[in-house]
Amino acid sequence: MHGQSFFRYLIAKKSEVKDFQFKDLLLAKTVIDIHRHKIDTRLQYVELDRLVSIHAIDRKNAIKSLQQRCRQLKKNRTDIVKAGDISKQQILDYMPSISGIKVVKVGNTWVAFEGNGRLEAFKSVFKHVNNIRLEVEVFVVDAQAKICRRVRRVQRYNRLQMGK
Repeated sequence: MHGQSFFRYLIAKKSEVKDFQFKDLLLAKTVIDIHRHKIDTRLQYVELDRLVSIHAIDRKNAIKSLQQRCRQLKKNRTDIVKAGDISKQQILDYMPSISGIKVVKVGNTWVAFEGNGRLEAFKSVFKHVNNIRLEVEVFVVDAQAKICRRVRRVQRYNRLQMGK
């Protein structure tokens, strides 16, 4: 993460700082480690049911944003179902953000460490649709086992079901 992007990311998260818990520090450390061990990134379409979140959407402001994102996706539901493959740019058009959905592969799933609210909005609105694929930025890391352990630890602290 470049300095300027990371700074904007932190500013965007400032309303959540007062609610910080240990799981948030663990998440921050894991995200830093993913970036530190990144050896490559690539855009890839991944089936919606193979994408999972690294953390829960459980804070008041995050839940409010999730509800707004769901409303936006519902307005465009017909077009999205018809398209099936939703590009990174389309995701950002539907739900503006400073970055796309960023993932790391853990077992047979891709775990989103950035863009969890957008991912959860798609999962909520399209949970019974089988043909949706999202274009995500896949981070390839040189310490795969270490990153997988850390990602799963964050998921456990968030009481999330982990990918296989």
